[in-house]
Amino acid sequence: MSNSFFTTWNPSWTGGFSQGNDEDDILEDENAEYQEMQEKGFVLNAIKCARSVLESKIISSENDVVGILLYNTKQTRNVSQFPLIYMFQDMDQPDAQRIMELEKMEKDLENGQLNVTESCEDDQMASYQDLFWICSTIFSQKAHKMGSKRIFLITNEDHPHATNPALQTSALRRAKDLNELGISIELFMFNKANKNFDLNIFYKNVVEEEDIQNAESKFEELMVRIRRKETKKRPLQKILFGLGENFNISLKVFLLFSPARKGNHVYLDSRTNNEVNVMTEYICKDSASNLLPSDIKNYFEYGGEKAIFNKDELLKIKKFGPQTKFLSKGLTLLGFKPKERLKLKYNLKNSYFIYPDDSQVKQSSLFFSHFLDKLEAKGKIAICRYIARDYSKPSIVALLPQKEQFDENGIQIKPPGAHLITLPFADDLRSLPNDSIQKGNLKFLKSISQSRSS
Repeated sequence: MSNSFFTTWNPSWTGGFSQGNDEDDILEDENAEYQEMQEKGFVLNAIKCARSVLESKIISSENDVVGILLYNTKQTRNVSQFPLIYMFQDMDQPDAQRIMELEKMEKDLENGQLNVTESCEDDQMASYQDLFWICSTIFSQKAHKMGSKRIFLITNEDHPHATNPALQTSALRRAKDLNELGISIELFMFNKANKNFDLNIFYKNVVEEEDIQNAESKFEELMVRIRRKETKKRPLQKILFGLGENFNISLKVFLLFSPARKGNHVYLDSRTNNEVNVMTEYICKDSASNLLPSDIKNYFEYGGEKAIFNKDELLKIKKFGPQTKFLSKGLTLLGFKPKERLKLKYNLKNSYFIYPDDSQVKQSSLFFSHFLDKLEAKGKIAICRYIARDYSKPSIVALLPQKEQFDENGIQIKPPGAHLITLPFADDLRSLPNDSIQKGNLKFLKSISQSRSS
């Protein structure tokens, strides 16, 4: 299940879609410049793009949740009642009714009826800080076990709050807060008729470099990129890699291969056919009263007595590694081994692929690149301790470096990075008594061959 949220502002459109277990925000931006083209053309294309995404999701990703928010509008409607921001559709699963509402908006725009898309006065502008705050609030209210959260920002305004540095600083601070909450902002730029979009003025401090694309000039190009972003290769997790005392770099963990699994079943109300929420309550069998989480205790029987402990004590028991902010989970370097010591039989499960992440720790790409170059030059692999998340059991893993490779056309076929291979513990390796099995098989095969020959 995923969440999506759209926000509009008249000459540009900022948008976000949710995919799988993602959450996304979509923002649209409107200016008084070239008013007729922006209100009737640019926003029309943005709404068409949103409708197209909803139509695809209702078939391929029906559990995704999408919302639409317009900003720099005369009308105001949002959870915080911030001015010049209009919530057109709250986050919800795509359905026929929501698509029909977008189709009606398209027809109104084609007929020159602006309605809720009518932009505010030239000297007015919605606060980006308020806009990002609403996105964060919507995500926190609607989010439920989402894998990733994204804001698709489509705009031709490269210098918001140009005359108000204080608002600009507040917007940048709010964008940083979103990133710390795991909400990424992906920028889709449009050039103005007389001016190219300058990323360095404002947005270079808002979006990650890997997400930056060239400014678009056609709606078809925008639609292609939106489709590409819908199926974003999102990381499984982001972790810290401890290379020494008080020295950590940030990494992204990807799962390159995963078996296709059947989706989980969904409980429906037999009367309305709507999805229902499952709630579990614990009842005391003696008093028949509801039990609170604090009332439930765990115990371990030892020496004929029960050692009772609460939930917090249980979590401490399950937590491995140093109890510090940076090394309680993630990768910790233990040492090095020759590459030939890594056997094929040591693969217990599918390996992971790790790639540096500069969003959490700056210059991680630089240090990780030098680290892999040294491993490759010396023919070594790194041996590390890996704790995937809090309260997960530790694993011993090997980091196998991989160089970037291109085909004859200059297209990348292998990315630079390292494979994270889970190694077996000593009790995972054992010799199977296969002599008797082989002899038994030979006797069986001989008996079959003799019976057939006779």
